[in-house]
Amino acid sequence: MLKREKAFRAVNHATMWTLMVCVCLLATSTVRAQKKPPILSDNDISAFSKSEIKRLEGIAGDVTNPGAAKLARNKLIAITVEQVDTAFNDYRKKSRKRTDTLNFLFDFLEIGASSAISIVKGTLRAKSMIGEGLSLFQGSRSAFNKDFRFLERQILFDKMVAKRSEKLTAIYGKLDQEVLEYPWEQARSELRDYFFAGTIDEALSGLSRDTGAAAASAVTDLAEAKKNAGIVGAVSSKELAAHNAFGSMLDPLVDRFDAAEKASTKADEEIAAAQKQINEEMQKQPAQQDQAKITAANTAKTTAEGNKKSATETEAKLLEKMKTLFSKVVDNPILTPVLPEISKGTPQQKIGTAQREKIEESLKRARDNSAGFRDYQRVLLSLRAYVVAIVDRDPRPSDEFQKVLVANQ
Repeated sequence: MLKREKAFRAVNHATMWTLMVCVCLLATSTVRAQKKPPILSDNDISAFSKSEIKRLEGIAGDVTNPGAAKLARNKLIAITVEQVDTAFNDYRKKSRKRTDTLNFLFDFLEIGASSAISIVKGTLRAKSMIGEGLSLFQGSRSAFNKDFRFLERQILFDKMVAKRSEKLTAIYGKLDQEVLEYPWEQARSELRDYFFAGTIDEALSGLSRDTGAAAASAVTDLAEAKKNAGIVGAVSSKELAAHNAFGSMLDPLVDRFDAAEKASTKADEEIAAAQKQINEEMQKQPAQQDQAKITAANTAKTTAEGNKKSATETEAKLLEKMKTLFSKVVDNPILTPVLPEISKGTPQQKIGTAQREKIEESLKRARDNSAGFRDYQRVLLSLRAYVVAIVDRDPRPSDEFQKVLVANQ
C-alpha cells in the first residue's frame, strides 16, 4: 500500500512538472519576433527566385534606361510590399491563435487541478502539491493577462495598421518619380520602415509619441481656452501691491472728477428750475407777480451758477492734471512703448472688441491733445491694468508708472 501511494505521488509530481514545462514552452513561443520578409533579409527563400530579384535590381540601377529602371523598381516595391503584408498577416494570425490556445490550456489546467483536489484520495501532502500547482497556474495566467491582455494587443495591431498605411501611402506617392529622383536603394530603405511599422516595438513607440504629442497639444489648448475664457490663477502679491498703489493715487482723481461732474449737473438742474420759476412769474400780469418768489429764484439761480463755476473749474484742473500725467507717460522711455499694448489685453485682463475700440479712440484723442477727462481716465486706467497684469514677469513699467504718479500728485 505504501509503495502504491509513493508511486501515485511520483506520477502526480511528474505530471505537474510536465504540464508546467509545457506551459512555459507555449508561453515562450507566443513572444517570438516576427520574421523578416525574404527580400529584406539575406535568406535565399523568396516568392521569386533570388536570381530574378538580382536581375530586377540590376535593371533598376541602370539609369541609362530610365523607363525600364522605373518599371523594375516598381516591381521590386510591389514584391516587397506583398511579402511584408504576408509576414504581417501571418504574425497577427499566429499571435491570436497562440493567445487563445494558451488561455484554453490555462482554463483546462485550472479546472482540472481544482477538481483533482476534491477527487484525489491520500495524504494531505498530495492535495497540497496539487493546490500549489493550481496556484502556479493561476499566477501564470495572471502574469500572462498582465503582459498581453492588459496591453490590449488589438490596440497595438490597430496602431500597426495605421503606421503601415502611412508608410505605404508615402511610398506609393513616389512610384511615378524617375529612378534618379527615387532610386531603388531609397525605396528599399522606406520599405524597411514599412516592415518595422508592423512590429510590436514600433507600435508601442508610436503610441507613446502620439500620446505625448496629444497630451502636449491638449495642455496648450487648455491654456488657450482658459486664456480666452479669462480664467487665471490666484492674484500674486506683486499684482495686489501694484493695484493698491495705483488705486491710492488714481482713484482719488477720478472720485473728485465724478463729484465735480455731479455737482455741475446738479447746478445745471437748479439753474434751469430757478429760471423756469422766474419765467413763470414774469409771464403773469405785474399785479399778479410774486416778487418774493422771483427774488428767491434769482438767489437760487445765482447760487447754482456759483456752484456750476466751481465745479467747472475743478473739472478743468483735473483735466489738466490728467493731461500732465499722460504727457509724462509719453515722455517715459519705458512706458511709451507699452501704450499701444493696453488695448490688446492680457490673460488677466479680458478686453472685448467694443472696449478695445474705445481705448484706441481715447488714446488717439489723447495723442492729438483733443481728449476729455474720460478719455485720459480710460487710457491711464487701462495702462494701470496692463502694467499690473505683467508685473510678475516685468516690473519696470509698473515701477515707472508709480514714479510718474507720485511726482505729479
